[in-house]
Amino acid sequence: MWINSAQTPALPPQRIGVFIDYWYSYETARTLFTEPPGSVPPAWFGNVSPVALARHLVKMPLPGRPRSTRVLAGTHVVIAHFDPATQRGQAERVRVWLGAGAQVTVCPPPTEVPARRKGVLHIALASLVVNSVASGAYDTAIVFAGDPELYPMFDLLAGDLVELPSSRVERAVWVAEDRAAADGLSRLDGQVWCHRLGDRTFRALLDDRSDLLAQARRERQKGAPMPSTPEPPVEAHGRPRAP
Repeated sequence: MWINSAQTPALPPQRIGVFIDYWYSYETARTLFTEPPGSVPPAWFGNVSPVALARHLVKMPLPGRPRSTRVLAGTHVVIAHFDPATQRGQAERVRVWLGAGAQVTVCPPPTEVPARRKGVLHIALASLVVNSVASGAYDTAIVFAGDPELYPMFDLLAGDLVELPSSRVERAVWVAEDRAAADGLSRLDGQVWCHRLGDRTFRALLDDRSDLLAQARRERQKGAPMPSTPEPPVEAHGRPRAP
C-alpha cells in the first residue's frame, strides 16, 4: 500500500547524552572479565574507549522504540583526580578522549577524607546528568554506573514519569556470562532500562594501550628522555575547558 510521506511526518531525533562513571566501568570490567578468574590482570586491562562505548549504547534502543531516531549528542566521562606528572598513562588517555570528542570531568581531590573520593565522583556525575537533562541539552541520558549512592539521581529523573521504563534516563553495566553484575542499583529494574553488556562487547571496545607503554620502556632503555605529557586542560572546579 502506498503511503503519502507528507501525511506521515518523521519522528524527531532522540538526542542522547552518555555519561560514564569511568572508575566503576574500569573496576567492574576487571572483576568480571579477567581470565583466568581471580588472577591479577595488567593495569591497562579494564580500559575502554568512552566514545566507542557511547556509540554502541546509542545503537541499543528500548524494546518497541525505533533505533533510527537515536542520535549521540554528547559523551561525558567522569574520573577521579589524578596527578599527570606521575600518572602519565591516565593523562595520555584523557588527551585521547578529548581528541575523540568526549567531554571529561576530572573531580577535585578530596581535601580532608581520601576515602570520600568515590563520593566526590558520584556528586559530580549526578550533578552533570541532572543539569544536562533539565537544561534540555539531551532528551535522554544513558548513565554507565552501578553505585547505590546514585539512587536519588535516577529517582529524580524517572520517578515522576507515567511511562515505564523511563524515556528520560537509561543506564548500563557490564555483566558476566551468567548475567551477574557488580550492580548496586538493581532496585531500578522495571523503572529504568538497563543495557547489560557482556565480555564480547567489552573486548570489542577494549582500549589496550600497552603498545604505548612498551614504546616508553624502549625509549628509557635507549637513554632517550621521556616525552612530556601535559596536564589535561581542567578548570578549577574540575570541568575541562576547550584547548
